[in-house]
Amino acid sequence: MISITYGAEALVLSFLMPVLQSEWNLTPIQQSMLGSSTFVGFFIGCLLSGQLADRFGRRCPLLYSVLFHFLFGLASGFAQNYNTLAMVRLLYGIAVGILSTISATYICEISPAEIRGKVLVFTGMFFTLGEMITCVVAFVFLNDFSSGNWRALVIWTAFPGMITYILMLIYLKESPRYLLIFQNFDDAFKMINRMIRKNNKSKRISLTQEEKDLLKRWALKQAHLHKGNVLANPMELFQAERCKITPLIWIIWYVLSCTYDGIVFVLPTILRDLNIGKSSHSEFFTIFFSVLAEFPSSIISYFIIEHHSFGRKYSLIYTMALSCVSCFMAFGIGNDSFILAATSARFWLNMAWNIIYPFTTEVYPTNVRATGLGIASAFSRIGGMTMPWITIACLRIGNTGPFLIFGILCFLAMICSIKLPYDTTGMELDQEKEDDEI
Repeated sequence: MISITYGAEALVLSFLMPVLQSEWNLTPIQQSMLGSSTFVGFFIGCLLSGQLADRFGRRCPLLYSVLFHFLFGLASGFAQNYNTLAMVRLLYGIAVGILSTISATYICEISPAEIRGKVLVFTGMFFTLGEMITCVVAFVFLNDFSSGNWRALVIWTAFPGMITYILMLIYLKESPRYLLIFQNFDDAFKMINRMIRKNNKSKRISLTQEEKDLLKRWALKQAHLHKGNVLANPMELFQAERCKITPLIWIIWYVLSCTYDGIVFVLPTILRDLNIGKSSHSEFFTIFFSVLAEFPSSIISYFIIEHHSFGRKYSLIYTMALSCVSCFMAFGIGNDSFILAATSARFWLNMAWNIIYPFTTEVYPTNVRATGLGIASAFSRIGGMTMPWITIACLRIGNTGPFLIFGILCFLAMICSIKLPYDTTGMELDQEKEDDEI
């Protein structure tokens, strides 16, 4: 439900921008500022998310971020001018930055190592479902890419957030791994016993005393490894082999956001300028099927992410290489084949998103996992902040000009993926790699 909520709102801005450009006579600078304001919020939220989740747990920050996600999404529909809308979207972005990071961390910590990647990919499919919901709502309330009831579009796409908040109040519990790390053993054992009763086919209903002792020793060992300080310290992101991995991860996250969000952001404008589709309805269907292409990419990700021949690292290499080729094709080929190439780029970039999330959550220990993922996500939001300026500037090259820079960036991310020193497929959480394995 969090993925649906996030996905429903993620596509709103791309529909909103052409309509507001026509209705409010926005200048190119105002368009770029409005697009950047949301991503500035994402950036702030991602930076906050790690410290919030690693200091206050996973559940509480998730609850508040989903609530504010709904409230600020709703408020966007009542903004009366450009400045108000930009401010509200900034606050909305902060909430999204928090929930998107902590939700992935939470799922990582409650999933067995052998299926962790598949679980993260599976939940990611619901992000695409949220985008499809936005396409349907846009089809209902917008006349075309330049006019329509954009306020109703924004308000209706905010409502999945309200449903998500209610469900979270009822069902969401704290991560037992987090409770163990902070030596809150009573609550941790209650959560694990609850998982045993839910999932175990045998008659067992609780941990044995021996298992409790093993878990306590594990938690104390983690405290010893971190010199008694289990609170999140960002400098741990650069300890040991992670000093090589962290900068590479940041670059990959930046590129993925700049390119993927750039395609989502600029596609309606390019379709309008290229006059692809003979009616407003066909334009909406073009966007819808472009989103629909993400489902098969997620299905492929699901099957290859745990496969020993692909895993995390090689899947990233292949998907970034194919994204690079697709972006160059979208830049260079004619109008008739543009949408096919653009959809192909989105297909491979969505696969890369599915892979980078589990890799990033697995490479960091529990006490800084959310911080590591949060700062990596913050770099992706820098990509989002710079994306509107890059795409709008590149439109001066030609209608498909942005895809030239997208292709160059994907090539850079492919090189960074090759440089990653090891894969995390099948690796237990909090397991440090030995130097001779790098």
